[in-house]
Amino acid sequence: MTPTLLLLAALAGEPPPLADAPVPAGALQGPSSARLAAPVTVRFVDGFPDEPTPMMPQGGARARGSSPAPAEGLRTFTLDVARRHFEEAKWGKAAGKGRELVIRSVALTVSQGPVYNATVVVDRVQDGRRLGQATGQGTSWVDRSNQHLAAAFAGPFAGLAAHDASSPKARQDATAIRLATLRALDSALYQLAAYWSGEQLADEYRRQAQEGQNKGKK
Repeated sequence: MTPTLLLLAALAGEPPPLADAPVPAGALQGPSSARLAAPVTVRFVDGFPDEPTPMMPQGGARARGSSPAPAEGLRTFTLDVARRHFEEAKWGKAAGKGRELVIRSVALTVSQGPVYNATVVVDRVQDGRRLGQATGQGTSWVDRSNQHLAAAFAGPFAGLAAHDASSPKARQDATAIRLATLRALDSALYQLAAYWSGEQLADEYRRQAQEGQNKGKK
């Protein structure tokens, strides 16, 4: 998803386009599923906000700005993340039959460092029936050691410079914010895939047992 496409969508009053881009190598820290679940479609819950996500400090004080990176990251990389846990994933724009992953929300908390913590909530839906929900958590941080070193030589402004070096910055830290979001999504999908693949395995065992019984009756 390029900035040009995002801008055109915004000017047209439409949501940003959905993409299928590969996640950068080494970005995800959690394990992929050992046994892939069956194919799914992925969509956002109706009314999912495309506006920037508030950056809430831990403790519930006033938001320290907002960032478009969480929604952009989900629209760009979700399918690649999903394929770590499901055989195949594709976008679905409306509720339908079959297996669905429905992204309900994304939230972002920040702390000095800066450290970014994302929370992504995803529903598991089959044939229009909600079967469960998973909440994933993801964290990333920004190394500003060079700025901290420079702050040490800022004389009477050293304290302010050090505080600024540790402060969250939406635009400058967009990559880290996006990374935390994708790690949170990965965590949620790992949980949902475990439930679904377990159910699929149980169904397969029942099918094999039934076939064995049928053969025994012949």
